[in-house]
Amino acid sequence: MHGRPRVPLGTPEDPEKAKASKQRLALFSRLSNEVLSRRAARRYDPESLALAAKLLEQNPEVYTVWNYRREALKDTLQGEHGSEAADAAVKTELQLTETVLQKNPKSYAAWHHRRWLVELGVVSLERELKIVTKLLAVDARNFHGWAYRRFVADRACVPPEEEEAYSMECINANFSNFSAWHARTVLLPHIHAAQPTTTLADLLAADQRPSDAAPAPAAVPGPIPRWALGQELDLVQQATFTDPEDQSAWVYHRWLLSQLMAHVPASGGKGQASQQEVQEIKDVVSREITRCEVLLESEPDRSKCKWPILTMARLLELRSMLDSGEGVEQEGSAQQQIRDLYTELMELDPMRRGYYKDALEGKAAVVTRPV
Repeated sequence: MHGRPRVPLGTPEDPEKAKASKQRLALFSRLSNEVLSRRAARRYDPESLALAAKLLEQNPEVYTVWNYRREALKDTLQGEHGSEAADAAVKTELQLTETVLQKNPKSYAAWHHRRWLVELGVVSLERELKIVTKLLAVDARNFHGWAYRRFVADRACVPPEEEEAYSMECINANFSNFSAWHARTVLLPHIHAAQPTTTLADLLAADQRPSDAAPAPAAVPGPIPRWALGQELDLVQQATFTDPEDQSAWVYHRWLLSQLMAHVPASGGKGQASQQEVQEIKDVVSREITRCEVLLESEPDRSKCKWPILTMARLLELRSMLDSGEGVEQEGSAQQQIRDLYTELMELDPMRRGYYKDALEGKAAVVTRPV
């Protein structure tokens, strides 16, 4: 869980706690040996499964024991959908994973086991969405929970617009929720996916009558349209101006810039239409530079402004790339400003000095375009 303090190294261990820990370890070792021996003997009786459950409640990361339970339940769950035995088995497995996840909400093995149950088609997807919503209300940045939510929502055919609205609720509750920002990077390309069209000419070319045509292909995720990017950049501004030190919104901002650069014409701006498109992109970059300038001017302590300074440097590099060949004097001034910003970052963030040095030498990616 986030915010849990670490015990400093070298802190003397309490003798009573050490004794209790040693006893628990001995019990766990005996139980583990017993369960693994039963698995080797292919014992799938209720007593063996109860011992396996007891072991997993103590340590859910013993993935071999989860495999043991799947081996024992496979025939029941796959061959008798709707039977009393299958329903009882599903209920038991769901309860076990819930018990385990309440103690360890980031157990990879427990989440995988629950996902296995969903993939068998024996679990209510509506109930799963409600449960994971409750989990994220308590542990909003649990990336296992977010990944599971995306998985369940996809199987339940939940419209991406609904999940986008949910991510927005989480962001409004806490701008620092990186998982909610990340969810938008997954959802927005689908919401704004390019819709393929099938014309009558296409059907005739394929020697098909309209009535015999195959279903139209699904929409293809692609770059977010610029009008939508404008809305997202406005949203990010609210977060960055609220807490300039928090990296979550800044990382999302960089992703938005990659989406913006995907709109740069392959021709590099040649032709009247392309030149206009490049100019519109440059206008967006310039507006973001101005926003960073305003933010930096309003912050009295630049030592707490690593992220806006880094973003400012990247934006200036982007504008320099778009402005290439438009004036030696202007280009020289921009490059000097970029060097000054990266030099400042070396002082503010010495642990990443090597990265900023690479950036100065042009060896670090400014913004990676989406594939």
